[in-house]
Amino acid sequence: MFTIICITLFTYTLLGKPTQHLVARLADINWSEKWDNLMAKIRVYADKAGRVAIKPILTFYYAMQDEELSTLDRCLIYGALAYVVILSDFLPARVLGWLGLIDDAAALTFIYNKLEDKVTPNVQRRVQDTVDEWFGVEYEVIEA
Repeated sequence: MFTIICITLFTYTLLGKPTQHLVARLADINWSEKWDNLMAKIRVYADKAGRVAIKPILTFYYAMQDEELSTLDRCLIYGALAYVVILSDFLPARVLGWLGLIDDAAALTFIYNKLEDKVTPNVQRRVQDTVDEWFGVEYEVIEA
């Protein structure tokens, strides 16, 4: 039910509809439990998506954990991430090829534009550490 409310909140925000009644239902959520469940889904998605594609998703995941973030902003991030990594796509990539990625990209772009100031250096470091742990350290050989 939580995921459905977050995705509904995300959709309402995109459409400019009031969201206060939904946010009120989520005021006492145990976010730690939700983060753990979402991370398990993100990890599975990472294996399919790869190093580059997983970085924005991890960025939002870690930004969502900022204690200063409002319940609405957390729900928007959670809703967008749940749409991308958990649910079946509205525009399936298996059927439409690269066109099927448009809805996922739109969801992540909307969240980025709304919350880009929440992406701190600490969030960026945590993303890089996670990506390096999952995929190995990426490095360049510099020739003299």
